[in-house]
Amino acid sequence: MPLLTEAHQRKQKAWAEVHYYWTEKDWRAVIFSDRSKFGRMGENGAGGSWSRPATLAMPERTSHRAAGV
Repeated sequence: MPLLTEAHQRKQKAWAEVHYYWTEKDWRAVIFSDRSKFGRMGENGAGGSWSRPATLAMPERTSHRAAGV
C-alpha cells in the first residue's frame, strides 16, 4: 500500500498549484502548527523524554545516575 493514495496525491498537487506563486511575504503570514520546540532541558531545568511503552524497560534506553534511573 503506498504511503500516499491517489486521492492524497491529487490533493497535494492541487494545494501545490494554488500556492506555487506565493511570495515570502505570503508565507510569513502562515502559522505552521507542525513546528515544535525541542530542548535538552525543560523550562524548570527538568529533563524528560517520550518513549513507546514497550521500549521503556530496554536497558539500552536507560541511563543510571546517582539520583536513580
